[in-house]
Amino acid sequence: MAPNFSRPPGYPPHHHPSIYGGHTYWSGNYKDRNDALCGSANSIATNTPNSTRISNGAIADVKIVPESQEDAKSKEISSLMNPLRNLSTLPHASTMKSEGKAPQLLQSIADHENKVAQLFKKVAERDDMISERDEKIAKRDEKIAKFLERTAEQDKTIAELKDVIVGQQETFERLAISSGNDKQMIRDLTEKGSVLDKEVADLNEQLAERHEAITQLTTGTLQRDQKIMMSNNRADALWRRIRSLERDISDRDQKTTSLNKEVAELSKTIAKHSKKITNQAGEIKNLLQRVRERDNQIAALQRSRVPGGYSGSHSEAFWL
Repeated sequence: MAPNFSRPPGYPPHHHPSIYGGHTYWSGNYKDRNDALCGSANSIATNTPNSTRISNGAIADVKIVPESQEDAKSKEISSLMNPLRNLSTLPHASTMKSEGKAPQLLQSIADHENKVAQLFKKVAERDDMISERDEKIAKRDEKIAKFLERTAEQDKTIAELKDVIVGQQETFERLAISSGNDKQMIRDLTEKGSVLDKEVADLNEQLAERHEAITQLTTGTLQRDQKIMMSNNRADALWRRIRSLERDISDRDQKTTSLNKEVAELSKTIAKHSKKITNQAGEIKNLLQRVRERDNQIAALQRSRVPGGYSGSHSEAFWL
């Protein structure tokens, strides 16, 4: 908290209380008074260097006003206060007035008032610096508290990790006890692995042979497929030829059917003509029979007319 430098009531303006014998607010060393006012916060500021040793950077960004600047400001204020402390050595105003030194007295008072004004200005600047530093100290204290909280959490985590490490060490000890059996098991597994590797190598050889056989079968299958394709092409050609022949046969069957119809009609016609011919043959036979009979009659007549002559007739010889 910044000190209060206001004047006590009853004092005229622009005059320091010490001029009139009142209480001097700046008695003693100003730095000691500041320490008394600021308390532990000032102690933290004066005892803690600006470059903090906290590793995680929690309060590294808080800047504190260096003591050298405060000391310089205190010395400057002290230099302004020294003439004020010597005011008691000045002659009394009535004496100076009787001696005709009133202008000198007024000038001295004006000079001291100016110095007092400068003193108040410097004190106000000093107060601003103290307030700013107090704010920064408060911020740093807050960050230190947070850092301490995180440190406590980290300590708790470290303790838990230590417990875990102890448990792991116990586990490692148990594992070390059983490591002998594990090594024997590893050796057994290594031997079994060698046997398995050999079996895998044999299986790989068999697999290579099977791949070769599959390749040959694939080649034979391709050749067979080519032959099948050629056979299919020939079969397609034959099928097309058969279809063509079927169409030709169908055409011929149609022609045969029509011819059969014509033959049937011709057969009917021939049968009619055959019947007529048969009838005519019977008639011809009858005619021939009559002709023979007539020829025989003629021959008999001729024989009866010519004794010892030819017994046959010309008609009979002709027909025979």
